[in-house]
Amino acid sequence: MRLALEGGCNAVATTFGVLGTVARKYSHKIPFLVKMNHNELLTYPNKFDQILFGTVKQAHEMGAAAVGATIYFGSEQSARQIVEISQAFALAHEMGMATVLWCYLRNNAFKADKDYHLSADLTGQANHLGVTIQADIIKQKLPETNSGFKALNMGGSSYGKLDERMYSELCSDHPIDLCRYRQERLRRGGHDGGHQQTRRRDGTDFRSQGVPASHEGRGRVAQCRSGRLSQPRGHGGVRKT
Repeated sequence: MRLALEGGCNAVATTFGVLGTVARKYSHKIPFLVKMNHNELLTYPNKFDQILFGTVKQAHEMGAAAVGATIYFGSEQSARQIVEISQAFALAHEMGMATVLWCYLRNNAFKADKDYHLSADLTGQANHLGVTIQADIIKQKLPETNSGFKALNMGGSSYGKLDERMYSELCSDHPIDLCRYRQERLRRGGHDGGHQQTRRRDGTDFRSQGVPASHEGRGRVAQCRSGRLSQPRGHGGVRKT
């Protein structure tokens, strides 16, 4: 905690256990982002699962400004994780908290002729789903390749949905273009009103300032969900314990 404060970090990402030991002393000094789920790392053999270790209400009561979670898209447990985190993020927004999603792929089948865990089309779809369940901030690894859907549809298999124009017209193999394509997937996953939270904790509406909710809600919303996140410290950055 002292390192984060002295280093000018604008938040600390931590687990429920750490937050519970330091919340009373530090939650009013620096914003906490609580990582709600993680792998228990004892099941043998290892499995790609993320277990909830606390609730949004607990995080809020301990003074957290935001909650975060990991979803392993493509894993056998991903459907359950999507439902759990979607419900948690909806409640967090109702309580005025920001939401952060560690948005990763995990499936041994994604390793074919190359490792498609970092493919722009597959991770782009994961990003799209992450924003759809109201993640304000998406944490994703940079794309290193593309055509994951095509590779996994070889040999008579049927996987996902794709159109050749995804690769010929919407994206090239240039690293910047791969990032641009994924950014477009994020934009198309955002809500335009509807389920999206549009009010700050003080009851004022984002749209009262003339900014469409669909634009304010994605990316910049972490500065609006809680007043404690609207005051950057020093050079910024989040320290994860």
